[in-house]
Amino acid sequence: MDLKQLLFDYLNEHNIEAEIAPFGVEFKIDDITFQFFHEESDDQFFQLVLPCIYEVDDNNYPLVVEATDKTNARIKVVKTYVFDDQWVNVAFEILADYNPELSDIVPRAIALLREARTAFYREIENLR
Repeated sequence: MDLKQLLFDYLNEHNIEAEIAPFGVEFKIDDITFQFFHEESDDQFFQLVLPCIYEVDDNNYPLVVEATDKTNARIKVVKTYVFDDQWVNVAFEILADYNPELSDIVPRAIALLREARTAFYREIENLR
C-alpha cells in the first residue's frame, strides 16, 4: 500500500488538483493549503496537516501554547502544535488499515482540520 499514491489518485478522482512533493502530497481546497506527509517507515500512518495557521514569536508564545492545549482538549483526532518555533500547525493523524477507504477519511479529516483551526483562533481571541 502506498498512501501517498492512493491519496493523490483520490484527490484527482474528485477534481482536486494535487501535486506530489518531496514530503508527500500538497493540495488546496478553497485557497487553503493541505499537506499529506508520507512516512516511508510507517506506511499505515496517515497525517494530513493544515500548515502555518498562526505565526509564533517570543511575545505570543505563552498564549499560543495555552490556545493549542485548549484546542487539543476539545477537538478529537487532530492536534495543534508549534512547529519549528515559528508556526502553529494543525494535524489530523490516524493509522490507516491496509485497504483504507479514503472517501471516509479525507472529507472528515478536512472538516476536523478546519474545525480545529477555527477553535484555535477562537481560543487565541478569548485569551487576549
